[in-house]
Amino acid sequence: MTAPAGRAPGRSQAGPRPLGGPADVPDGRGADMKPLLSVQDLHAHYGKSPSYVYYFAHRPTEPVTPCGYGCGAGHGAEIQYVFDHLGQDARPWSAYDRQLANRMADTWANFARTGDPNGTGLPAWPAFDGTNASIMRIGDAADLEARGRLPDFSLFGSPPGK
Repeated sequence: MTAPAGRAPGRSQAGPRPLGGPADVPDGRGADMKPLLSVQDLHAHYGKSPSYVYYFAHRPTEPVTPCGYGCGAGHGAEIQYVFDHLGQDARPWSAYDRQLANRMADTWANFARTGDPNGTGLPAWPAFDGTNASIMRIGDAADLEARGRLPDFSLFGSPPGK
């Protein structure tokens, strides 16, 4: 995500940028991440405001009716949490799901308001600097264990002069 800096609406200031799609699969495939991380690396180096990158690993509570397309922490699974809209789905949400949704909504609201997702009572989220350590992992220990490690993004290199 990039802090608002007078750009036209619809550009990269929409919110924290997820690591989504096929690169979420912890089997070493990460080639689909190259364009995203190259853009984020360039922004981190040349941009006038910080970028923030996240990896949503939380597996939402199973729905009441079986999924026909697969459940889990797939692409877009975080949207209900970002907008704290768990009540629009009849799943038997856990206390952790509700806490996570509240925290994510607060984080995104902070970013929209100030250009910085950090705030009182929220986990510290470092600005993206091209390293895995600066990627916010969202989920509890069991979620992160089940999803595996992040791909080795260092293979993609850093922007010139970094």
